[in-house]
Order: sequence, then C-alpha cells, then structure tokens
Amino acid sequence: MRADGTLPPLTTLVRWMGALPRTASARLRCMPAGNSVLPDLLALGGIENLASPGLPACTWSGAASACVRLNPSADARAPVHHRGAFASAPPSDVVAEPEPADRVTDAWEILRAVHESSPTHRDPVPSPAGPWIWNPFPFPRRALATIALEAPQARSVIDAYGRRHPLQALGGSTERLVGLELGALAGCGLTASDEPAAGAHWDVGPSVIDNGRVRAELDADGRVSRLCWDGLFADLAAPAVRASVDGVAVAGPWEVRVLESGPVRARVRTAAMTAGGRMNIDYVLHEHDDCLRVEVAYDGEGRLEIGHATEHRANTLMVADELRIAPAARGESLRGLRWLALGDDDARGLAIVGATPFTARVDDGLITVLARRQLSYALAAKHRSPRTLPLSLLAQSLESPHRVRTGQTLGSAPTSASAFRFANLRSLVPLWAQKPRDWDGELLLSEQALARGRALFLPPPGQGGRVGIAVTVDARGTVVRTLPMTPEGDGFHLDYGPGEILILRWRLSVGGAAAGGAPDIAPPALPPGRRG
Repeated sequence: MRADGTLPPLTTLVRWMGALPRTASARLRCMPAGNSVLPDLLALGGIENLASPGLPACTWSGAASACVRLNPSADARAPVHHRGAFASAPPSDVVAEPEPADRVTDAWEILRAVHESSPTHRDPVPSPAGPWIWNPFPFPRRALATIALEAPQARSVIDAYGRRHPLQALGGSTERLVGLELGALAGCGLTASDEPAAGAHWDVGPSVIDNGRVRAELDADGRVSRLCWDGLFADLAAPAVRASVDGVAVAGPWEVRVLESGPVRARVRTAAMTAGGRMNIDYVLHEHDDCLRVEVAYDGEGRLEIGHATEHRANTLMVADELRIAPAARGESLRGLRWLALGDDDARGLAIVGATPFTARVDDGLITVLARRQLSYALAAKHRSPRTLPLSLLAQSLESPHRVRTGQTLGSAPTSASAFRFANLRSLVPLWAQKPRDWDGELLLSEQALARGRALFLPPPGQGGRVGIAVTVDARGTVVRTLPMTPEGDGFHLDYGPGEILILRWRLSVGGAAAGGAPDIAPPALPPGRRG
C-alpha cells in the first residue's frame, strides 16, 4: 500500500499477482482506502480466501460480481455476505510497500510485433537520422515531446504524413519542443525544416493565458478569476487556485511573469514569499489542449491547500480512483483520486484531474486539493466532448509525455499505425500495455462506471490478412476465454461486466507457440460465407 493508505496502481498490483506463487489464500494486515475493488483483483489472481485481522468472517463481494471468502472459519454456522467497502485504516497506521517508479511499460516491442507481422513488412534498413516519437499509452492522444536537433535554424518539423508542426526553443540548447497527435502505441519519424508552421492562436501575458481553446484570466494576485473552454465559462464563485498553508491564506504580494509564450507551450508563473518559504504556481497550456495545467511548488513546511470555489453547492460530486467512478460524500478528505468532477452535465462544471493520485475535500461548492510540497493537476471541463479524452484517460495522459527514440524506426517504416483500435469502449478504460512472450500484445482494462457492455477490439491484420486470435487471461496468463470474431472477420467482440478487470492478449498470426510459452489456440471460425 501507499503511505497515504491507498492501493498501489492497478498495473503494479497485477504484476505482483502474476509473480506470486499459485495459492488460494492471502493475508492483508489492514484495509486500504478504495478496498471495494479487492475481491475483483483477488479473483483475477486466482485467490479465493483472504485473512485480515479485525474483520468478520463472511463472503465478500466488491463492485463487480467476484467474491472472496474473508477470514473463513470452519465453525461458521451461517455464511454472512458483505458487499462493498470496509472501513479503511488511517494513513498513520499503514505500512508503505515499495512501488515501481515507472508506471508506463515500454511498449516498443508491441510496435515491432505489429510491423513484423504486417503483410507489407520488409527487412530492416538503416534508420534515417532524426527523432522518432511514439505514444506509449494504449489510447490515442496529443502530447508534447522534447527533441534534440542539430539544425539550429529549424523552425518546424515534418512528420511522415507530410504534416508540418511548429517548434519551440528551450533556452539556449539544441533541444526543441514539439506537439503532435498519435494513435494508440503509434509512432512517427520527424524531419527538420527551416520553414515556419501554423500553430495555435495564442494570447499570453501577466493577466491571461489563452491557446484558442482554453482561456484563463488572472487577477492581480495570480489567481484564476475567469476560466472557459471553447467559449463556455466555468461557474466559479470566487477566483480559483487560491493558496493557503495550514488554513492561512497566502497573502502575497504575488509576482506574475510570463516564462513561455508559445508556439507549442505557454507558461505563466505566480510567486510569493510566505512565512514558511517560497511558493510558485505555474499555469501551463499546450497548443490545442483543452485543459489548464497547474503546477505548485512550495519549499516550506505545513499542509498546502489549493482552493477552487464553484457555484455548484448541491450537485452530485463524482470521483474516480484507479478503478472506479462513483459519487462521494462531501466534507471528507478523499484519498488516492485520479479525478473529481462537480457541477451539472453541461460544460460549466469543473473537474480536477491529477497527474498523479491526489487528496481532495469538497464542501459547499469549494474544492480543496491537499498536498505537502508539490502538486500537479489540471482544470478541465466536467462535460467531455467526443473530440476530448475522457477524464480517466486524461489523468493517464497528464502523467507521461511522448517517448523519443532518436534515429530509430521500425525497419523501413518512417511511421507506425496504431497497434490496435477500439470501438464502443464507453466506460472500459485501457490502462497498460506490454508484450508477453509468444503473444503480440497485452492490455489491462478496467470498467469504471459499473456498467455492462460490448466493445470491439480491432488489431491490425497479420500475414495473410488474418487478424489472428484474441483471448482474456488471468494475472498469471492462463486463458479464461477466447473472444468471438466479428462477422466481418476484422476484429473481436469483448464483453465486459460492471466493475470488471480484464487482461486482453492477442496474436496477429495464428500458429504454434514456443515451448513453455502461450498455448496453441485455434482461431475462432469465421461466420458462414466469410473467408480469411
């Protein structure tokens, strides 16, 4: 568990379960916050019995349908069923366990597998000079990357599709900042150019930061007095991003200055000295982005509180941790959040989205984010349009930039198409990708809105134009079920239940697996009248 009493990331838990010896029982010293997901996680690892001191003997089911026997006793007369969460231990009673620092698995090998299985695959050729940028997340997104260019006069780069992107110099170095959009686990090579490129419509100064989509107006103390997305203003009751330490507002005076003004990224810094130390609050906008990033750094002691007063005093508060979206009670400190949203279903509601899990409290329309020394989050619209990332995926995207591999391509390809596509994902969220032995890829997915549905998984065709095989497995890689193929033979149906956690594996070409690897699974038959 984390030191704040919350569960580690789902990706970490699944890795641990896959490495555990096969056993039907486990022991937990104390209950973490958000523990209603534990029955589903334990079922994924094949664990049927759980011992935890101080809790009753019962059959425990969480948010989904999985059950675990809690503190099983041979002399129990009648089975007791408990559904939902148990009271969690306070942070001071929790022993912190080690947690891997890198939450994003390097999925480069999935891209290589896609390329090598493609019908158009050719033998590798020498890689051209220049950066090769790729998206390590299993969903399409737009993000920034820092690249090193030897051409100091370069003003833009051209991607493999012929699109031109502006560059932004970083100090006096040869590094440049570039922003582009890539598909799920997709990559693209870039070529430097000394021609300019069109960018966002910027308006940046000490009192405003605007990229043409998001506009934040700042008051004399550097707080956000007005905030809008695509022309719709958030319902703020008072200036947002109001800083205090141990409940005492930071009075200032505040110094406001522009650090970056585009064309790829803008940054406005507000700074003040407090009784305990210096506080910096940076407002950051990326070109074409739909959220305002807030980065807080404080070098003093005490509890840091950042307040956001809204007009939404009676609306339902929705919160999400790593696994679940649910309504929450007001006035309590909520730990391990990835995002929270308050407001109506229109675009005037406010969402706080964390680059890492955060703690917050909401009372009478006031959203307060709590931290110690550093804090990074984004202000976004609660209502998400079809062209924006859902809040759960936005939280992941904020956590990591694109990855850069200089002078590397996949064989002769200057670009890589998405390693897969999904349709009808709805509340099924892809969290993690990796390439296990003898499979072309693996995805960890979590249904977060307690809904039931069917998604469509579309991998690229392998040799011979077939899409191969797709299965779900448990945490140790044992096949649970083989997914049925679509009538068109171009993908697979993935059924999911409320709160279900799924591990999806696929193979682009069907054939025997190496000894000790994945089982040799026959592909599902195509529907009558269809050919492979």
